[in-house]
Amino acid sequence: MKAQKTYFLAAGLFLLASGLAAQVHFAIGPRIGFNSATQLQLDYDDDVISTDAIIGFTAAAVFELQLGKVYALQPEIGLTQKGFSYTFSGDIRYNYLELVLLNKFEFGGDVVKGFVGLGPSFGYLASGKVSDITIEYWDNYNRLEVGFVLSGGVEIKLGPGYLGIGPRFSIGLTDVINDSNFSDLQTALNITGGLGVSYAFQIGGD
Repeated sequence: MKAQKTYFLAAGLFLLASGLAAQVHFAIGPRIGFNSATQLQLDYDDDVISTDAIIGFTAAAVFELQLGKVYALQPEIGLTQKGFSYTFSGDIRYNYLELVLLNKFEFGGDVVKGFVGLGPSFGYLASGKVSDITIEYWDNYNRLEVGFVLSGGVEIKLGPGYLGIGPRFSIGLTDVINDSNFSDLQTALNITGGLGVSYAFQIGGD
């Protein structure tokens, strides 16, 4: 009797694993795009300091793990340019190495489908320039950044994978500046909005 129970349990687990495996597939590919980047800056009176946007570049390697019909976990690792500009002053540009963990929800058919994604980002301020002068003194900056990303778009079946295009918005949740070294700034958060194009090669699944 015990052997029969063990047999049925093993058979049930095998069927469950087989069913899950049939719905799981992997995809990998590049994503490139541009950002309109600025900063939310507040002084110590909580007044907003006016900043202008700059145009930056973004590129990443995208890995997608499809878990079921509508949900996928999509890690990305790449380079993102952020920054801002003051009126009548030069651009301030930051180059971040960034890891994004998107929770991606898909809808539509097998040929054309839409998606929305959201999740955290983790960045490292690798380099930067202030008015074309390379930043070498980093005590004024918090080089690690945690942020939030919201994306959407459409994917079209093309060859062995999917061509995707869509907008993306991100906001930093941690200050770029080191409060103790900036007398006039209380808060400085990176904000970007842009458009990207991707191609995902399907590796497994149906």
